[in-house]
Amino acid sequence: MNNHHKKEQSKSPTVAGNLKPGDAFVAICDWNGFVKWLSNHTIKTQVGDLGWSNMIADDAERFRSAFARTATLHERNVLEISSLNGLRYRIWMWSIGNPDLAVCTFNLLIPKEIETLSLRERELLVWLAKGKALKEIATELDVSINTIHSHMRNVKTKLGLDSPNEVVSFAGRFFHEAAEMMPGDSI
Repeated sequence: MNNHHKKEQSKSPTVAGNLKPGDAFVAICDWNGFVKWLSNHTIKTQVGDLGWSNMIADDAERFRSAFARTATLHERNVLEISSLNGLRYRIWMWSIGNPDLAVCTFNLLIPKEIETLSLRERELLVWLAKGKALKEIATELDVSINTIHSHMRNVKTKLGLDSPNEVVSFAGRFFHEAAEMMPGDSI
């Protein structure tokens, strides 16, 4: 094994089964919240478990509430949750419209370092994920461009990124929350 390959391996450690930050899986649940199908069987949650069984208590409650609204009202929801084993996920959920297969979730494993970001830094990343320029973001957030540059530097440092382009790429990968990108609800 060459040194370049060893370096790449150490950069992306496996954290959950064969998942690493940026990896995702899909789960399909019935009306009661029981997982009926998973795209990845190496994760802690398994077919037959409640979809929220491996989440910390507060996040499990938020997930259950969003799940109920998705299943009954056909709302689309996006949540960020922590699992019992300390992993963070952003979860998109939408209704399938069938009692046997009521809700589909797309679960993206996100880097734990996201927890270190301030609310303003997260807002910056959401705007970057929408494709907004720094000047536009400054206007939207009603702050100076210097403040936006300061947030960019802080994000780079906290996330261990090397350039503004890496910040934009990170934002696109982990902060694009457009629920309308999900498939349409079944009728």
